[in-house]
Amino acid sequence: MGWLRQYRHDLAFAAPVVKTAALAAVLVGITGLSSAASMDLGSAGVLTGTSAALATGLIAIAARRLVIPLRELDAARVILTRRASAMDHLLDFSETLQGMTSFDDVFEELSHRLWNELDLAGLAIVANDDPPQRTAQRAEWQLALCWPDTLEASEEQRKQGRLLDLPSDLDAHCIRLCIGRTRQYRIHLLLPTGMVWTDHRLQVAQTYVNTAHAILSTLHHLTEAERLSVTDSLTQLYNRRSMDEFLNREMALAQRHGHPLSIVMIDLDRFKDINDAHGHAAGDHLLQTFGECVRLTLRRTDLAFRYGGDEFCIALPNTPIAQAQQVVSKLRYVFSTADFADIIGPTETPPTLSIGVAERAANDRTMTVTDLLAAADQALYDAKHADRDCVRVYRESMSC
Repeated sequence: MGWLRQYRHDLAFAAPVVKTAALAAVLVGITGLSSAASMDLGSAGVLTGTSAALATGLIAIAARRLVIPLRELDAARVILTRRASAMDHLLDFSETLQGMTSFDDVFEELSHRLWNELDLAGLAIVANDDPPQRTAQRAEWQLALCWPDTLEASEEQRKQGRLLDLPSDLDAHCIRLCIGRTRQYRIHLLLPTGMVWTDHRLQVAQTYVNTAHAILSTLHHLTEAERLSVTDSLTQLYNRRSMDEFLNREMALAQRHGHPLSIVMIDLDRFKDINDAHGHAAGDHLLQTFGECVRLTLRRTDLAFRYGGDEFCIALPNTPIAQAQQVVSKLRYVFSTADFADIIGPTETPPTLSIGVAERAANDRTMTVTDLLAAADQALYDAKHADRDCVRVYRESMSC
């Protein structure tokens, strides 16, 4: 029905103009008839002049009433054209995001779109996650896109995602963006000198952010689902299902770049006794505590797996055997400081760790993942049969 409303609007707009023009035409006709019928009369000349003047005035009024709405129509057409163009840009932005699979790509595209659409003087996207934990399973993302020619910023500041001091002559606006329960972002937008945040600019900025939010939420849920599929729910370490894939990948990287790769096999001493004597809740608490100790000890590049019920495997990429022993010593110390009095009582001997370590040397081109796991498992076997609570290195011994 849009065409009908437009037709009625055009008819209402044209009616006064048509009436005025018709009246002018009548006056012109009267003037002509008067001139033809009374060419010898002086009064006819007066009538003719008066009618002609009135006709000219009415035609001028009709023309004016026609020109002014046409100008308004042209202005409205320009506004509609701009809005249509803005809508095309937004649709293109949405379609572009559909093919993206990482947060970094989405934020980079969002930043450049906002920069171009709003003619910004500065832009920063700052990530504020929960207090960071050093886990092998989690990679935190921070990004601040501040154009250095507008906001003077060092490379380190931009990498850390810090918001810089705002110049007093720039109008700033901040949009908060939450993804899931933990990821929070703040998008800081700065306009050039002399520009202010109008309702239209605020709406454009929020619309682009909302569009990106929909894609980011989808990516978050997909990432979380993938993480849960490869993560042990109790310890929050990788599960046995993902172990082969990750270890094969690390072995391939080590062989390609000529780096060492160390594997650590760990057994929780007395786990079965504690679980039988104090119940499954005590056993679960023990496993959870060990997982926390692992996250506090390892680097982001290290990988930790729950290998069995109370057995664990840790992969240390680009780590020779001596450095691997240092990591193991730190893990044993952190675990020894854990308080288990609530689950086993203050007088009972706390749980300990038996550990076996093996290395794939940097120049070794023949060792496979299976060989490396077998070597670490043999070292663990030696540790468990040496009164436990100690570390054994494959093919050499280390005092407990």
